[in-house]
Amino acid sequence: MKKFLKIFVISSLLFFLVLGALGLLLPYLVNLSAIKNRIAERLSQTLKAQVKVQTLRIRVFGRPGLSAEGVRVVGSNYLLTVKSLRLYPDVQALWHRRLVIKDFALVAPELIWVLEKKTGPPRDWKAWRERIPLLPATKLAVSQGKLQLQRQGIILLEVSDLSADLALKGPQILWETEGKANLAPRFYSKGRLNLESLTLEGVAEVSQVDLSSLKEFPFPEWKPARTDFSLSTAFVYENGTFIAGFKGE
Repeated sequence: MKKFLKIFVISSLLFFLVLGALGLLLPYLVNLSAIKNRIAERLSQTLKAQVKVQTLRIRVFGRPGLSAEGVRVVGSNYLLTVKSLRLYPDVQALWHRRLVIKDFALVAPELIWVLEKKTGPPRDWKAWRERIPLLPATKLAVSQGKLQLQRQGIILLEVSDLSADLALKGPQILWETEGKANLAPRFYSKGRLNLESLTLEGVAEVSQVDLSSLKEFPFPEWKPARTDFSLSTAFVYENGTFIAGFKGE
């Protein structure tokens, strides 16, 4: 019995030593440049934008994954920079030499989105929906995010300290997010969007809203000098009808 335990302990130590050595040597054994180019190419095809990745690291211990540093995505009307993009692949798919990303984590992303000029007929939401690629089921976590909406060089909205959790399940997008904006020091939202049936439902909360910080006010002649109110709402959009209930302070 003692001999068996001794063999078992020695075998276990050798196994973990080999595993640790592989974990330390794997970044040098694997062609990270080829993987980096493949990830950039895959993201470019999915997002229909130019994607560049500065460096790529492999994480073996804990939860296996890839860490892309210095990510830059340039679209037709937006610019996205990410300090660290962490990709967690499906381990079973890797054994079959397939790269399937199940979870994403964005650390310190900054998005600048340039809106179109307010001209022409109302937006065709069905045509807009058809332009969105159908992404595989995955999860996305965002931390320390920033968002800026612009129109004709004017900053309409700024969001900082953004954290969010999103889950993509077929045509459905489930989200939960919070942060602060230039017109409210705190906001929170949770809900579900179905891109196939164009239905939307959720809740939203904003605190200490100051409408005077808006650069474009719907009714300029009625723009207030300053406001300070909090609002919570539950909303549903279905069959072209939007219904919402509000509670304010």
